[in-house]
Amino acid sequence: MRSRAASFGPMLVVTVIAAVLVALLATAVAQPISEECFDNCSIGQLVAMGAIGLVSLAWLAAVLAMAWRLRRREPALAALSAGTAALFVAVMAGLDASLFLSPSSFDSPIFVFDQLILVLAMGVQLPAIWRLAASAAPAGIGRPAAFVAGLATLVVAVAIIALGTTPFDSGPQVQFITYLVFSADVAVLAGASWRQAGRERPGLALVGGAALFYAVVGAYYEISPLDSTGILLVATPILAAGWLWIGWAWLRTPEPLVS
Repeated sequence: MRSRAASFGPMLVVTVIAAVLVALLATAVAQPISEECFDNCSIGQLVAMGAIGLVSLAWLAAVLAMAWRLRRREPALAALSAGTAALFVAVMAGLDASLFLSPSSFDSPIFVFDQLILVLAMGVQLPAIWRLAASAAPAGIGRPAAFVAGLATLVVAVAIIALGTTPFDSGPQVQFITYLVFSADVAVLAGASWRQAGRERPGLALVGGAALFYAVVGAYYEISPLDSTGILLVATPILAAGWLWIGWAWLRTPEPLVS
């Protein structure tokens, strides 16, 4: 127990600090805009939203750096990653549903937060993806798939910083296309790790199926004039449930990475 507390202690400290900063900045975002203001009325909210993004991405980078060092000696890391992924994906599902049901929210902070949560949801999946990659068969699939997942996460993070976050910027479009690649990659990994899987197989089926569904339907949505956005909302809660199952199964049968 002491060894585990020592392993995850720095992650916990960084997470608490980031959570406190984000909570304080969120209060600034939520401040009402005076009806008497006519020029640069939301500048404070925009600065606070930008700061939330920087704090969140810095947290993700720090946590992943720690996770990379722990990946071989701490079996619970992948389970923690899967459980955290379930939480972030569930939040993403709620934000996506809100945007779909209230199109006017595209002009609100919800649209920006949805893009930020996507980056975080992809990033926290990476340690779990590393474990799936280690058990992939044939072995040649694992490392390239893990590399693609990491690269996709980096591209999405750069997009939100460098390409803009409004519906009129290219950032959201790049994020969506990159997430389709990430989803297809996760589906491949779920299938490749099936043979070596045990109690996590039902979760793998949910994660792989939901990721494949999102990749296929999302690609069709991208090249078709028909709007399939509503159909995509089905996949995200299933993905969250799958990661939750996998995390629970890995906690019961922890195994370190072998490659």
